[in-house]
Amino acid sequence: MSGYTRMRSTVGTLRQRGVVGRWLILTVLVVSLTAATVLLPVATAEPGTDLTVTNVTPADSGVSAGETLPVDIEVNNTDTTNSTTQTLSLAVDTDYDPDSPNFTVINETTVSLNASETTTRSLSYDTEVGDGEEIELRATTDDDSNGTTTTATISDDPPADPGTYRGTITASDGIDAPVGTTLTASVDGEPQDTITVETRGEYGDTAFNDSLVVAADADEADVNFTVEGIEATNSPVRHEATDNVVNLTFPDRTFRAPIAVSINDSASELSVTESESISVAVDLENTLTDTTLTENISASIAGSTQASQSVTIEPGETDSITLTFPADPAFDNETLTVTSEKGSDTRELAVSLDPIDVETVEDFETTHEFIGVVRDPDDLGVTASVRANETPITGDVTVRILRDGTVLYDAGKTAVTNGSVSTTVDPTGVPISTAPGQATVELGGEPAGTIELYHEVQTFSEGTHPLSVPQPAQLHVDGSFRATQWDAETGSYSSATLDPTGDFSDPSELHESIYLLADEPLRVGFEFESDGGLTVPSDETIHPGWNFIGSNYDISSNDFLSLNDDLLIGSSEVDAYSPTGEPLAGSDPVYPYDAYWVYADSTVDRGILTQGYNATARGR
Repeated sequence: MSGYTRMRSTVGTLRQRGVVGRWLILTVLVVSLTAATVLLPVATAEPGTDLTVTNVTPADSGVSAGETLPVDIEVNNTDTTNSTTQTLSLAVDTDYDPDSPNFTVINETTVSLNASETTTRSLSYDTEVGDGEEIELRATTDDDSNGTTTTATISDDPPADPGTYRGTITASDGIDAPVGTTLTASVDGEPQDTITVETRGEYGDTAFNDSLVVAADADEADVNFTVEGIEATNSPVRHEATDNVVNLTFPDRTFRAPIAVSINDSASELSVTESESISVAVDLENTLTDTTLTENISASIAGSTQASQSVTIEPGETDSITLTFPADPAFDNETLTVTSEKGSDTRELAVSLDPIDVETVEDFETTHEFIGVVRDPDDLGVTASVRANETPITGDVTVRILRDGTVLYDAGKTAVTNGSVSTTVDPTGVPISTAPGQATVELGGEPAGTIELYHEVQTFSEGTHPLSVPQPAQLHVDGSFRATQWDAETGSYSSATLDPTGDFSDPSELHESIYLLADEPLRVGFEFESDGGLTVPSDETIHPGWNFIGSNYDISSNDFLSLNDDLLIGSSEVDAYSPTGEPLAGSDPVYPYDAYWVYADSTVDRGILTQGYNATARGR
């Protein structure tokens, strides 16, 4: 039966007949762990016999019709002096009737026992009857001709092995089966199992109890799949006793509700605080072309209706409504379901506690001195201690960046435990058009500290790094460093003058690159000049020999230029190399902040542009 059995508990009457024809009736509780119910005997022996059958016990493993039933028979030599050899027989009465026994011998064996010896022999019966039929078994010896009798019940053929079914469920018009759709699997017109769609467009799961279960002969059975009497277009399928993935397709309009509903995410407010209201915008369509429909549209959570509205829509027309109801913290992470008569749509809600107003901020720190509002590879870490009514706060507080009372960026809420704030802020949450300068970090409505805003940030690990400034800017460095610069005229390095705020606006500064010698990880902020457009190039000299030069172009308009376009001279006039010495071709890309070496045989003029920076055009 492939491991599938039915548990049954019965109260049976056990009958055993002795040699004088008396019936001993005992009531016993038999718990059947298999498909066959076996009733165990109580032995009685015929007085005066030598080789006596003392017990007959069918094996405790039930069988079905056509299978072999082992029977254990206990015999005893009651003669205390002599040994004996006799025939042990097993007989069966398949038409069990206590008043009209009719036994047929089905198996025999020879038994030899010494005086007073007891043994157990096993004989078998190839069963024939079934369907719960009761049979009588009797074991006898030459001396014990009436023997000992017991009964057993042989089950019908075992049920077929089950197979499970799961997959997608949709209609040929592209509409997925909505949540709540009932799918039925049948064999020969008899329903085998039903399942309710819990995820739109899907039925069943890998778990046995979460799938459609069908038990049928795989060689003979076809499985039909229906929804409200409508059969899938790819049904039936041949049954297989395995985990079957069958993607079902139903005819057009099977799952199209008379009034179709669809939640409009952009017009809904589904992530709110406890004091706000949940607002769900619903787009509606009367899918019938010949009938005006009036239906009730409702919004519910965990089966409880929160808001509803009756609508009337003309044939083929559309409409929109908004259902609004108060938020509750208990709704957080719950599923909102909007339904019409047969249509539905769902979304997950987010309801948080109202943020707490902060009265005191202490120990405010940030991981960086500045951030880049256009491009910055790092988030800003913020830590502080906050209090309200002189008590450390536990709850949510808002995190915002402001300038002159105007909110530049609302970073949302952060959880606070025992007054301790530890959160991160994405610098690019600040509008890209925000001008460089100082801004205020606010926690729970209370100013906590300041942060500098620049256009872009480049980061460097500890060590030596080449750096180019592509267009006029002020540099701001967070970290300990030294700067060196290659002097092409002398052919040697010298210290570069670079204060924590470095002005790179002169064409000669834009022409040449520098090396940063970082004693620790560095962040370099670029505050670009936004005035001016493409100007007439200013000639800078590429000296004979080695020159360490940098990119020079409007990075607002170009993510990179070719080496030829960046040099504004033919690459055939010079040889170019990367900072690590690899040769560069004229078509190789030069990215913002790239530096490279150029070797010239003679003096060459290079035109330097001092164009202005456009944050919006640069983009993120």
